[in-house]
Amino acid sequence: MQEKSLFYKPPTIPEEEREALRNSLQSYLTEDLTLCSKQHPYMILADYKTIEKRASKISEIISTADSDGKLMKWILDMSDTAIDFYLHSVQVCYLSVYIMEQYYDVPHSTPAKRSLVETELETMAVAGLLHDIGKYVVGSPELKDSEIKLIGRAAKQYRNHVVNGNAYLRHTDLPSEISQAVLQHHETCDGTGFPLNLKEESICLMAKIIAIADTYANFNVERKSYDPFYCIGQLEKTDFLYDSTCLTRFWKGFLPKLVGKNVRLSDGRTAIFTQIEDNFPTKSRVKIGTQNIPLKDSNIYIAELVHEEHK
Repeated sequence: MQEKSLFYKPPTIPEEEREALRNSLQSYLTEDLTLCSKQHPYMILADYKTIEKRASKISEIISTADSDGKLMKWILDMSDTAIDFYLHSVQVCYLSVYIMEQYYDVPHSTPAKRSLVETELETMAVAGLLHDIGKYVVGSPELKDSEIKLIGRAAKQYRNHVVNGNAYLRHTDLPSEISQAVLQHHETCDGTGFPLNLKEESICLMAKIIAIADTYANFNVERKSYDPFYCIGQLEKTDFLYDSTCLTRFWKGFLPKLVGKNVRLSDGRTAIFTQIEDNFPTKSRVKIGTQNIPLKDSNIYIAELVHEEHK
């Protein structure tokens, strides 16, 4: 008798079971995407579609493509047994959609123009949610993206998560763009990424976007906060790894909402953020007292947003 492979698919599950799984997934995603919108109050998704409708569409796409229900069961299991991994995946889903909306200027588009990219945005959401599914496929959701200095077997296992994820998703009926994005989301524009050492022109748009969203979400965990200036500052240090258009449109989408806010500078002083420096946001113009200060040519930078105390 032939041994069943990792990607063996048993017969299609009953429709009632599929519907129950889809409803559970939609419920979880609605709650946790709503949480993302509160964690990132300056990165609100375009208001033409509610969070609930977005969660419903993601669940529908996965349910339709998941003949044996295994993928839905895995995601639901993650939310119970690997909560940090699951919440990271939801954050990347949310941020990826936000970045793509900024890339296509969806918030300022007409309904007709928006309809041209609607399917791509829905596919982007699913790709963002499943970007690290390869870790779960082999039972290693604890592998963190920050563990880039792993060596030996651990390093190989970490790097293989994109291959495992791609291989599994290609055996579902999900759009091929999703498995491609999962495979490529650790490629970098300078060609030093993995697994194929692709350069900028060979990396698909969804993978470029996930790379930014994934890194931004990881910096949130590192900082144990959702400070936009800290995360942007970290991205600036390695901006050559990311698509410049995606990166610039990402921060141009939310930085105008921060103009007038109090920020803390790298020298400890508090200032008011007054004007955006397009290429290096942490080097933008600020105001201290009556003095307007351009940080562009100084050694000082904006370190973090000064958050208002919750009353």
